[in-house]
Amino acid sequence: MCYTRIHERTKGVYMKNRKVFTLLLTGMLTLSMGSTVYASGTDAAIAEAQAEKQAAEEGLAQVQSSIGTLESKKQELESYLADLNAQYEDLTNSISELSIQAAEKEDELNKVKKELKKAKKYIFMEYFIVAEGLMFETILKLLKQKVKEKFCNTWNIYNIKRRKVL
Repeated sequence: MCYTRIHERTKGVYMKNRKVFTLLLTGMLTLSMGSTVYASGTDAAIAEAQAEKQAAEEGLAQVQSSIGTLESKKQELESYLADLNAQYEDLTNSISELSIQAAEKEDELNKVKKELKKAKKYIFMEYFIVAEGLMFETILKLLKQKVKEKFCNTWNIYNIKRRKVL
């Protein structure tokens, strides 16, 4: 029995050495021939892997193209948003200026109303452009009131009516 165990041990070491030698020999042959040694069915797996790689590269190219398109659209939208913000600021400034002008015009109208109410002998007004609106209606109302008071010449009011302003 002792012989059998020694023989089995020796046989195991021999088999290990044989596998190592076979691998070394295969490696040397591969290097010397310049070609790869494959196991059966490996060529099909390599071809399939290369096809998957090519498909993945095509998909990557499409995604990169989509990213480029999205980035250009993003830049367009950012530019549009910047334009809108500039227009908003302009409109805000215009509204502020118009509200200031409206307040000034309202003050002027109040001064004219005070002067019309204070008038005792005559009223002289000269405007080149007259349009219907708050100022015109307010002044006309005061002038009609003065006519009712028998204050001013009715001919001037008649002229306003005759020119179809009323």
